[in-house]
Amino acid sequence: MYVCICKSVSSHEIRDAVERGDVSSLSCLRKCLGVGTGCGICLESAKECLSDALARNLPCDAVAQYESPAEIRITAALA
Repeated sequence: MYVCICKSVSSHEIRDAVERGDVSSLSCLRKCLGVGTGCGICLESAKECLSDALARNLPCDAVAQYESPAEIRITAALA
C-alpha cells in the first residue's frame, strides 16, 4: 500500500528501510525516503507504518518486556 503518494513510497519500502537499518525515526524517514515532504497528508500513516516496522525489528528478548503490541509500537516510535 502506498503511504506517501507525493513521493510514491509504499509501506513495503518503509519496512525494508527499517530492516536495513537506514531508518529509525520519522526524521530519518523524511530524509531517506522523502515521506511527508510534499503535501504532508501521509505523516500520520507514515508514523504508524514506521512504528509497526520498528516493533517487528526488535530482538525477541526486547519484545518479552512489553505487554501489548501497542506498547511496543509506542516505545519504538519514541526511540
